[in-house]
Amino acid sequence: MRNPWRICLVGMLLSSIVTLYISVADAAEDPGEVAKVAVLALVETLEAGGSLDVRPVVAHGASAVAPIMHYMNEASSLRTKTLLFNCLRNIEAEESTKALFDYALSAPQAPIRAAARSCLQERTIPFLPTNDEIELIRSGIRTGSVNEAGDMSNILVNCAKLPVMDALPVLAERFKRELTGQGSEEGISFREDLALLRSLVSFTRALSKGGEPGILFLRKMSESESNKDLLLWLLLARGYSGDAEAGKPILGVVHSKEHAQVRRVAVYAYAKCMDRDAIAELLPLLKDETISRGYPHRERPIALAAHYMLSRLKLKYGLDIEIGPPPRADIGYESTTEK
Repeated sequence: MRNPWRICLVGMLLSSIVTLYISVADAAEDPGEVAKVAVLALVETLEAGGSLDVRPVVAHGASAVAPIMHYMNEASSLRTKTLLFNCLRNIEAEESTKALFDYALSAPQAPIRAAARSCLQERTIPFLPTNDEIELIRSGIRTGSVNEAGDMSNILVNCAKLPVMDALPVLAERFKRELTGQGSEEGISFREDLALLRSLVSFTRALSKGGEPGILFLRKMSESESNKDLLLWLLLARGYSGDAEAGKPILGVVHSKEHAQVRRVAVYAYAKCMDRDAIAELLPLLKDETISRGYPHRERPIALAAHYMLSRLKLKYGLDIEIGPPPRADIGYESTTEK
C-alpha cells in the first residue's frame, strides 16, 4: 500500500520544481527578471540559515541592482540588508554607483550610510547630483563627524560633472579645523587617535584629486599656514597628488621619528609623487622593522607600504626586481621605534 504522506510530499516537490521552472522560463527573455529570481533565492537561503555566497547575484551585474534595492527596502533584518548591500558594492555599474550614492546620503540605517560612503571613496560618480544632494554632501563635510566629513570629501571630488577646484576650499577648511584642534576634542591628536588619522588620510586623498591646479592650490595653502601638523598633512597631500617637488621633504618624514602610521602614509605619498624614481628608496624599506600596535594585529606598516607600492611599480613598468612576499611582524620582536 502506498504511503499517502509520501505521495503528498512528492507532489509538493514536483509543484515547486514546476513553479521554479516557469519562473525561470518566464524570466529568460528579461535579464531583470532573471536577476530578481536570483536575489529572491539568495534572500530565502539567508533567512533559512544557508550559505552567504553573493557571487550568483553579482554575476547578473546591473540588472540585479533594482531587485537588490527592492529587497533591501523590504527586509526587516539588518543582517539581510547587509548581505544585499555586499552584493551591491561588488557590482561595477553606473546603476550600482547611483544606488550607493542614494544610500550614502539617505539610508535610514547609519551602518548602511557609512558603508555606502566608504564604497564611493574610490568610485567615479558619472551623473550630476541635484543641488540639494550637493548641499547635503557639503553639509556633511562642514558639520558631520570627522569620519563622515572625510568620506563626503571624496564623494564630492569624485563627481565627474562637478569641477574639482570648486570642492577643494570646503575640504581644506574642514581639514584645517581638524588639524589645528578646532574640529576635534581638545587635547586629542591624530597620533593618539588612529580613527582620526584614517579620516585625515581620506581628506588627503580627496585633496590630491585636483590635478595641476590642485597642486598649486595646496602649495599656496602651505605658504600661508604655520601649524606644523597642518603643514605635514598638506605635504602628504601634495605627494598623493603627484607633486614631485614634495618628494624630498616627504622622504624626510619616512625616515623621521613620526608615528609609524604617519610614516606609512608618507611611504605611499613618496611613491606616488616620485613614481619610478622612488624604487631606490623603497627597496631598503622592505627591511624596516618598525611594528605598529594600532590595529587588531601587529604589523610592519613601513615595510608593508613599501612592498605594496613596489608591487604596483613592478607591474606598471614590467620591472625585473625581487621584492619577495609581504613582510610579516615577528611576534617575538619588541619594537622601540614606534611613536
